[in-house]
Amino acid sequence: MRCFNSPVGTIKISSDGENITGIEFAGNGQCSNNDNIPLLVEAEKQLTEYFSHKRKAFSLPLKVSGTDFQKAVWKEISKIPYGKSAAYKDLALALGNPKACRAVGNACGKNPVPIIVPCHRVVSATGEGGFTGGMAIKRLLQETERNN
Repeated sequence: MRCFNSPVGTIKISSDGENITGIEFAGNGQCSNNDNIPLLVEAEKQLTEYFSHKRKAFSLPLKVSGTDFQKAVWKEISKIPYGKSAAYKDLALALGNPKACRAVGNACGKNPVPIIVPCHRVVSATGEGGFTGGMAIKRLLQETERNN
């Protein structure tokens, strides 16, 4: 695990040594044990570049656990361009199941690698929607992308 401070608070990055397996928002917590595994160092570097407006896409190997449907949703979310948004309904339609809006939202909530799989770009029909890190972080991430 590796932790670092970011504009949205402390971020914890997990890996299995070969793939990124998780990203957590840890508030303003402190991390005392920072692994210097090259992949974790690279993930921190890429996330720092993202927050510094120097990176719009990530090139990190991911290994995520989820159902086939969740993985399909996360793959579709990864296609949303930087600075843009898509509604839950748009993703449900893209997946061929227009009635799966709620299931798409649930899959967003289970996303183990937020920011890299950019669930903050998914909004409800009213323009907001939820976010695993909370609405304040979602808005900050959206603002980061809009202001670049």
